[in-house]
Amino acid sequence: MTAPEWPSGPLDPALARGEIHVWQASLDGWRTGQALARLTDAERARAAEIVRPSARSRWIVARASLRVILGRYLGIEEIALAVEPGGRPYLDDGPTFSVSHSRGLALYAVAANTPLGVDVELVRDEVPVAALRRRLAASDSSTPRQLLAQWTRREALLKCASPEPWTCAIDLGRDSVATLASAAPPSQVRLWTFDTHRESPHAERRGRPTGAPI
Repeated sequence: MTAPEWPSGPLDPALARGEIHVWQASLDGWRTGQALARLTDAERARAAEIVRPSARSRWIVARASLRVILGRYLGIEEIALAVEPGGRPYLDDGPTFSVSHSRGLALYAVAANTPLGVDVELVRDEVPVAALRRRLAASDSSTPRQLLAQWTRREALLKCASPEPWTCAIDLGRDSVATLASAAPPSQVRLWTFDTHRESPHAERRGRPTGAPI
């Protein structure tokens, strides 16, 4: 899978009024043991329940990446993530965010205090075309990519849970489709990469790049 070329994200990101930041992360680049060390006991227990090794490893890296990214906004390394009954994480005091991952790619949308939803799907050969057409009431001519794009929009809207949401497609190239939803139109959307291939996230270069705008 080829990820889009977004600039490396800053160590001290700041959310301007109305901004949304979207981070991408590869879930196959961070050593699982190092990522696991960043999780709580409850998160490690949840990870242990995931039977398939590749899925377990990616879940661990996705959660550790989320913790590091949110820690950059808060200026701390140890953050207290609360979890809804359905398993969705949130912060009692901090930015709002939404998370989605498909196979080896994760997206994280972050805003100051605006309800958000983001969803990503890998475009793959085994897309359940007939089932998606039924669930989405889509036409028989809809391609797998179009169906997955509709699905990500549906999921992003459900996560956002806003009566009059703003949505946009996120360009991820040919390999994936994604949708961002927000309770209000953003002043700007910045796109950044969280580099899990490094030995330590704190080894990334300092400075505040402008981010790739949508």
